[in-house]
Amino acid sequence: MFWLAMLLKQKGTVFGWALVGCLLALALSFSIPNRYVAQVTLQVDEAGTTSPLLTDLSNPAHVSLLQDILKTPSLLADTARDTGVIIHPSGLKLAVPSPRLIRIRYASNVRANLERATDALAYNFIYELLAPERLRLEQRLARLNATMDAPGVTEAQKQAATEEQQNLQSAVQAIAAAFQEGTPQAVIWFAEAARMQPYTPPSTRHINYALLGLLLGLIIGVLVTVWRSLNPKGPRTEEDLIKTSGLSSLGLWPDIGHVTLEDGMPTVRVGQTKLNPIQFTEVIRLHRALTRGLHGSLLVTGVEGGEGTSTLALLFAQKSAEAGKKTLIVDLNLKNNGLTRALGQSPNVWKLPARKKLENVSDIAIPLGPNLSLLPAPSDAGSVDWVRRPENAGAFLDALTSNYEHVILDTTPVTALNRQNADSVVLVGAATRSVLLVLMGITPFDKLAQVSRMLSQYGNVVGVIGNNRFNPSAQQIVLGALATLGKVAPGLAAWLRAKAQS
Repeated sequence: MFWLAMLLKQKGTVFGWALVGCLLALALSFSIPNRYVAQVTLQVDEAGTTSPLLTDLSNPAHVSLLQDILKTPSLLADTARDTGVIIHPSGLKLAVPSPRLIRIRYASNVRANLERATDALAYNFIYELLAPERLRLEQRLARLNATMDAPGVTEAQKQAATEEQQNLQSAVQAIAAAFQEGTPQAVIWFAEAARMQPYTPPSTRHINYALLGLLLGLIIGVLVTVWRSLNPKGPRTEEDLIKTSGLSSLGLWPDIGHVTLEDGMPTVRVGQTKLNPIQFTEVIRLHRALTRGLHGSLLVTGVEGGEGTSTLALLFAQKSAEAGKKTLIVDLNLKNNGLTRALGQSPNVWKLPARKKLENVSDIAIPLGPNLSLLPAPSDAGSVDWVRRPENAGAFLDALTSNYEHVILDTTPVTALNRQNADSVVLVGAATRSVLLVLMGITPFDKLAQVSRMLSQYGNVVGVIGNNRFNPSAQQIVLGALATLGKVAPGLAAWLRAKAQS
């Protein structure tokens, strides 16, 4: 189930690689020109030839020599002169399917005159191949004719010479017959003139390449998924989380779904049903662990961003307010002011350097409901610079806790430091309690270890929480896929669900 879950979890990666492979293969297919092939077949009479190359065609060395003869520059030049077609050696192939057959194939991107050029090429090949034997026979005939005309030749010698002359002329005629199609009495002849081979239409080639690219992309996607699962970027289990951070684990926060605000309340939709996430068991348990005996500030921060600190801070604040605690949620996550904007508010001017009584900063807090107020993100750079100083940060939080029982701070990720952000490390040093939120499987090991070490040195970090948003269990992934399958095949999905839960 583990590997099935990994593939389902990374289906975007797998199908992304498949799409890339398909597109690359299609691009390659369109860049390849059409290929036309003509083939001519020659037949050899092994018994009727004295050419050593033709007497044993099963010898690979002979086949290699025949291939060299076929690609002789002078032979190709003669063919080009005869037909007007330039023959490229790279498109030539000679094969010997049996001891009596020679096949010559020529592949070209140009269809015009391809059969004619292949026939002429075979003709010149035969001429080149038989030229030595023909020359030898003609020289023997010339010597024989000179012998017959010499004085003092007896009748018996003339008769023997005449018989030999007839045999030699027959051999010459056999060589000449090689240049005619279907002449079995020749030494080598055209068994089949050049014909076009079956042609693959471009559309078929494109489809074949696309399917092959799709398959290769899927394979690469699966391999990448397996590699990632064996070499995770960040912690995936609670044991990894504790070992890397060196902090106590307060638990794992499961993927509770996308949290939205409706009528000022956090809401999670499951189908048409609205759920209040502050009633989820996981939220209640984490809130109880962090706020037991608390009268002061609770700071929620992350490592890189995207860990869900704003959502969790809001849920904790809502839960505290529900429990009857006078609660203030402070947006000091200045990377995006997401909490302030999500609650339908705008950043406000705090004027901290100019305030004589810091307690009065609560005057700009915006009531959100019973026992719950929001201090929106500061819009003035002077207040941000002021609160960055350790002595000021402590005084600021003391002033807030004098008016509220629980002060929940959403802060900028620790590694996102710049002049526009309040330093989370300084705020951790001033807060009563702090908790570090980690995105399981995403937050890098090295950054988690570095941030945990840094925060522990500066303040009271009570523990770490792992957000399993992108790290669901194998069973959760499979059951989620079966829920989708259930819309199409409910019976099959129910049977598979029972198997997965067993």
